[in-house]
Amino acid sequence: MQGGAKPPADPKLTPAGGGEGGEGSNNWAVGPLLSATGSALLASDPHVYYTVPADWYEAHLHGAGYDVAGSAYPGGPGILFGRNRQLAWGVTNNICLQRDLYIETVNPANPHEYRDGENWRAFEERPSTIGVKGAEPVEHVTRIAHGRPIIDHLIPAPAHPQFIWPKERANSAVSLAWVGLEPSDEPGCALQLNRATTVEEGRNAFVGWRLATWNMIFADDAGRIAYQCVGDIPLREREWIGYRDANDPVDRWQGAIPFSALPRLVEPERGWVGSANNPTAPPDFSHPLAGCWTPEDRFPRLSRLILEKAPHDLGTFAEMQADVVSERGQRAVSGIVAALGEPGDPIARTAADLLFQWDGELTTESAAGAIYNVFFWRWHSHVVQHRFSTMRFPIAVESGNGLSAALLHENLAGWFADDAERVAGIRKAFGETVAWLCERLGDDPAAWQWGNLHQLGATHPAAQTPLQHPLFDIPRQPHQGRASTLANAGFGLGSTFNTRTGASYRFIADLGSPDSMHSSSWPGQSGHPGSTHYADQVGPYLADD
Repeated sequence: MQGGAKPPADPKLTPAGGGEGGEGSNNWAVGPLLSATGSALLASDPHVYYTVPADWYEAHLHGAGYDVAGSAYPGGPGILFGRNRQLAWGVTNNICLQRDLYIETVNPANPHEYRDGENWRAFEERPSTIGVKGAEPVEHVTRIAHGRPIIDHLIPAPAHPQFIWPKERANSAVSLAWVGLEPSDEPGCALQLNRATTVEEGRNAFVGWRLATWNMIFADDAGRIAYQCVGDIPLREREWIGYRDANDPVDRWQGAIPFSALPRLVEPERGWVGSANNPTAPPDFSHPLAGCWTPEDRFPRLSRLILEKAPHDLGTFAEMQADVVSERGQRAVSGIVAALGEPGDPIARTAADLLFQWDGELTTESAAGAIYNVFFWRWHSHVVQHRFSTMRFPIAVESGNGLSAALLHENLAGWFADDAERVAGIRKAFGETVAWLCERLGDDPAAWQWGNLHQLGATHPAAQTPLQHPLFDIPRQPHQGRASTLANAGFGLGSTFNTRTGASYRFIADLGSPDSMHSSSWPGQSGHPGSTHYADQVGPYLADD
């Protein structure tokens, strides 16, 4: 199996469904073939929400058979990103579907029954009392059908079957099948990983791992490297991301894909392994993985830089983690150029010229970067509004960014009535972009810096008064990158471009030394606002130190 599928050569062939919300991660490792030090090297940076206190806590666990350092969730057992003296590892999300939603048919004559084959069966009911501080307890009854909980109260109305198919599904409910509802021992697997000394031992530590599906990268002191997909992926007779029929045998789970059959890549001849939330198995893989990957941005860039920057040391790995070139942005420019032509308005013409000359780097000083990101926000909103109602817009706007990117080049899937309508939409979005930037940053496009719009900071959840915010919060500062760059810095597609997700922890290691480990954790190690280590890594982190 591959540690990353080959990116498409034609940008217009990029899968159209990929999102760009920012959640995800990068990890990679090189063996001696691509190493300047003659040993294996590994890098990992998880992409989560930037919060204060931080999501991660760095630790060195020494004793009782452990000698391991790195980062973990506060209070969680074991080190998730890090190394011991012989082995290093890193994690990304494989985003394979570990749950399915089933449409249950409710008896129109008796709402307490559901269809089970040819018969009606009573819902199992599990009452529970939820204590609420300062208020009356909440009584909740969980209904069970086919052994699965009914979750109607958690589904937004526009996404419920009764809304989508009002006639066909007037009497329906939705049940949830989820791997996480079954017993598992992830803490035991994590502790076994922390004691592993070879690539094979590291992989085997995850035999019993069920939740979630991860891409694990390993490197050991013998120069070996490996990729292993971990987690239970249900065996399904058909690959389908959508509602399933509770009474159709084709839609029932048939256990899980065996660990021995999960995607893996051990000591490849090419000399490297890596992942960035991309497909890690070919389309003809023997089992349906039901993935929801983001293949069009970070992984192709990662693949190129691994070869271009070789031979590697910790310095080249740090440069890669700080890389802010948006290849999605680079691909977009030609489509925008073709649609705009020569704008008549002088400010718009200057803005277009800046965009046309852009190298794709999203530095804090980049004017073209600001223009591109504001344009894509306006364009994507236009694309979604063209086909979705106001009620469905909030759901649809958070996905389908890959479709909007492809529509910059051609009228994919007949989304617009004709190509003229598509071109008119691009011009309209660009006009909105120039007006929006003029209103906020002035009439000189050269002064529209990305860092004026895109900033990183955080509000402490305990800060409730004007006096507390200055003590607890992390002030916003200009931040480079976006979700499509290796230096991940994602934001919501709206009029606020402040960073909300990204690589809040970065880790690199050279396995040629038993204690080589460089890392940074934003904003700092301590969760106590009075500590000198509460926010002492903000400056070095923003400087990619």
